[in-house]
Amino acid sequence: MKQFIYIITALCFSNLFAQNVDLVNAPQNPIALKFKLEHFNLKGDVYCYDNRYYFNKEGLLTKKSDYQGDNTFTYKNGKLVNDSASNELKVNDQGYITSQKLTYSLNDYTYNEKGLLTSYTETRKQGYNEPLIVKLKKYTYDTQNRIVKEEEYLSNVLKSTKTFKYQKEGAILKVFIEEIKDSKTERSEKRYKEGRLTYSKSDFDNIELKVEAVLDAKANSIKDQHINNGTVTDTFDYSIVYYSDANKPIDYKIVIKKGANGNLYQHVYRNGNYFSTSLKSQLEGTNDLLFYDDLTQNYYLAKDAYNKTLTDGFNIKMELIAKNSEALLKNLPENKVVVFYQGKNVFLNSKISNSFSNENHIFSYHVDKKTFEEKTFFFKDAKDKIFVSGELLPENKDQFYYYLNGKTNKDFIVLKGKNISNTTYSNQVEFGDYGLLTYINNVPTYVFPDYYNMEKDKIYLARMYDEKSDLEILKNTKASTTTLNTTPKAPTPECVSGNCIDGYGEQKTINNSTFTGFFKNGKPNGFGKETYNDGSGFYEGTFKDGFRDGYGFYKWNSSGQYYIGQWQTGKQHGYGYFKKDTEVFQAGYYENGKQTRNMLTQNFINKQAVGNCIGDCTNGFGFYQYANNDKYVGFFTNSKRNYIGAYTWAGGNAFMGEFYNDQLTGQASEFYKVDESTYYGTFSNGKRHGFGAYFNKSNQLVSKGYWENGTLKTPY
Repeated sequence: MKQFIYIITALCFSNLFAQNVDLVNAPQNPIALKFKLEHFNLKGDVYCYDNRYYFNKEGLLTKKSDYQGDNTFTYKNGKLVNDSASNELKVNDQGYITSQKLTYSLNDYTYNEKGLLTSYTETRKQGYNEPLIVKLKKYTYDTQNRIVKEEEYLSNVLKSTKTFKYQKEGAILKVFIEEIKDSKTERSEKRYKEGRLTYSKSDFDNIELKVEAVLDAKANSIKDQHINNGTVTDTFDYSIVYYSDANKPIDYKIVIKKGANGNLYQHVYRNGNYFSTSLKSQLEGTNDLLFYDDLTQNYYLAKDAYNKTLTDGFNIKMELIAKNSEALLKNLPENKVVVFYQGKNVFLNSKISNSFSNENHIFSYHVDKKTFEEKTFFFKDAKDKIFVSGELLPENKDQFYYYLNGKTNKDFIVLKGKNISNTTYSNQVEFGDYGLLTYINNVPTYVFPDYYNMEKDKIYLARMYDEKSDLEILKNTKASTTTLNTTPKAPTPECVSGNCIDGYGEQKTINNSTFTGFFKNGKPNGFGKETYNDGSGFYEGTFKDGFRDGYGFYKWNSSGQYYIGQWQTGKQHGYGYFKKDTEVFQAGYYENGKQTRNMLTQNFINKQAVGNCIGDCTNGFGFYQYANNDKYVGFFTNSKRNYIGAYTWAGGNAFMGEFYNDQLTGQASEFYKVDESTYYGTFSNGKRHGFGAYFNKSNQLVSKGYWENGTLKTPY
């Protein structure tokens, strides 16, 4: 019960991680470190900006290449933890950067209660055996959260003061700046429109600079013209690639360019425009070029691109060789292989590499030279193919996996890239519910947790035996003479209570979980809740023939994340959104567990309201507050609630589930404030209609069965 209330009431409007930034109304406010789309005044689902800045689907910068060098950015639970330029980066609980240690300096930042930067201290080395230089900037803001004063100190001595005044004229924001430095006063004026600089003039040169921008369909600038005293002096073009572009036709080609030194260079062109990328390389022993498009996760080949006889301007069309695969294997002569991951040759950066083939399948294990990170890749049916798509196997501390071949019905076992399937064991015993423990020289060594529950052609995680955690399990497990090459026995579900055939009951499933809900023909059908016994998570919603199918929400306990939306045969399929704690970080349309259409706008991420709406309340995903203080977050079609959403009445009642043409129709959950009870099941035009279950505030089942127009007609 409390779980449902938490999801429905925490609609997602606490502050996102990172300091408070508003480039539209306060474009002069200082930013400690730019790492979000709004820091760059970008909107929409930007993947790559200006061929230099790359963002993930949550709008967080992942890598950049500028005058400061090539940097990568990593995050944990939405917080920036490393920008690769810093030797040490410190972030507080709100996600604000408080300290950044660079090679020659240490930067410290402080903030006020509104998330505005109040001071920036730079401590820098001046020279060998010389005192440190300490620069301090202090910032003061007005009641509208706009900077009005900046003071700069050097070794506690005030060196300069800037003051800022603002004037709004229609869509134009004028900022008047006065700087006093070395007893001199300099004044300047800057004008902004929607956070973009349109005009600048200062006492220093007395030249009027006008900036005219060409915007794309998502209101991002793709061209800026600088006009000085009426003359166009500079033009800057900005290429922008969006995640939604992945669904559009893409034409890649290589254009040969001759440099000033006479050498030939291979340039990637995307739909006729130059596309800067480091994810291209020459294939060993050939003149062919391999290119990885990390937007679509596709690999392309440009044949003979490194031929030294090519001429300047020569074009080579790229051939698509692998779709939707981060990992790619190329078979080489003499049974050798090379493996690429996210476009890079993993052998070149590996301290250790082990690869082997078993029944046409290839496993490849690598240890990174610098980070010592371990990875194992799997390539299925790789024999007699030049290029083979593959997968990076799930994270495993021991890099230990096992697999049941669907064709031969034989299992094989891989430890750090080596085949140990033919290992001689001194003993083998059942371990836990479905596991197997093997002994070597009478010492417990390998654990296969799901051995007797294996499905064919699926990779499972094995591990080394740990006496501290495994001894108690071993004591409670009956010895078995089962051998590794025996076909695994099929587990069966167990009905704990109720009617698990055609009714309402509780069942222990073969998935190491407990299901409570409606059954038909012996399988979960209709509303139910499945809780996994290992504590990993739970699903609450609709089932069809044993699979999550229809509306439902799933929680991952370890990460605190939810998926709320539509399902099909066990995978996210249809409209839905992901939450972490109180924040929605992904929303859109899903197919077979992968998002194919992003519908989370930058306005929603920034919590920028237009009228009563945050996000897209016309044809997309948004939050809307009604005049009577009711609230809705979810999807809209033609300004009407549709597909999936959560509606909270001002009085405290709440509905979460499916909507159809503005009506509460479909699978859903409804909470009633008066007695804190909840109904889970089917609705039609706002009334219980279909199979459902009703629970009191203690989450005890009160009634269940088939409802008509709000009344229970057929109890179960």
